[in-house]
Amino acid sequence: MSISNLQRQHTEIAKIIEEIQRMLDDKTVTDNSNQISLNIGTLAGKLQNHLLLEDKFLYPSLLNHRDQHIQTISKRFMEEMGNLKEVFTTYKNKYMIANNIRSNPQNFIKDSNAVFVAIQKRVVAEESELYPIV
Repeated sequence: MSISNLQRQHTEIAKIIEEIQRMLDDKTVTDNSNQISLNIGTLAGKLQNHLLLEDKFLYPSLLNHRDQHIQTISKRFMEEMGNLKEVFTTYKNKYMIANNIRSNPQNFIKDSNAVFVAIQKRVVAEESELYPIV
């Protein structure tokens, strides 16, 4: 498994998040709700692909590593990701429908900021703590 591929995916995910974040004010959200919902769909696809690679290749090898410290870190990351995956799925299911964005832009902005901060924290943790040990 190539860490550079996972890092490239992080960059792609960050770009989509940044695109959505540039539109996070009431008027822009309302005017661009169709594009935002498409961006959320694209983000969901990239995240699903990224998580699939981690779950299928990265974590199994780390969980079977001879170093107990690496096993412990891997378990922690896997446990933490489960909650983030669930939170993002709820967000995606709600806001891939443009009308749900338009109907309450303030909630959309609040929910987006919370989800994006969680994803960004996860990416930073993987880049700074997990990937270096791989």
